[in-house]
Amino acid sequence: MKNIDAQWTRIENRHGGGIPDLYGIRNSVAIWVELKCIKQNSINLSPLQISWNYNNFRNGGKNYYLVQDTRSKVLKLYDGDKGRELKEKGFLYDGDIKFSDPINWKKLSPIDWKWLGDKLFSWPRSIDLRQRVTLTRSAIFGKTKPSHKGGGGGGNI
Repeated sequence: MKNIDAQWTRIENRHGGGIPDLYGIRNSVAIWVELKCIKQNSINLSPLQISWNYNNFRNGGKNYYLVQDTRSKVLKLYDGDKGRELKEKGFLYDGDIKFSDPINWKKLSPIDWKWLGDKLFSWPRSIDLRQRVTLTRSAIFGKTKPSHKGGGGGGNI
């Protein structure tokens, strides 16, 4: 995330309260990101994390859950109102953006980081959308178009 052109602040929240791990701001647009790494399907979210993210999202905030399966290296991005679904269904729950190919984040070019930053800071509200997108490495680098899947409640890029 440090390669995305924005001011980032890592939140060290030892007292609880549900505040996400990262705060970013760019061009007067602020976002919050809850970071999770998993080894199995379950995603460990506290009731306070679910509540904070849900309420922030419903009040017009831009916030996300970014979850990586450490075994497969698949990364999924979810809108902030999806905490209950993530707690119940785990990583099997479809992400609004799914990076299905393992990506070497250290080798992404500045253009690729700009693309991801643009998506995070300009992501449309999923309550208005009905499609999800799966991105492969070739879709990120512009060699193919993203595949669209129908479904309710997902985001769109």
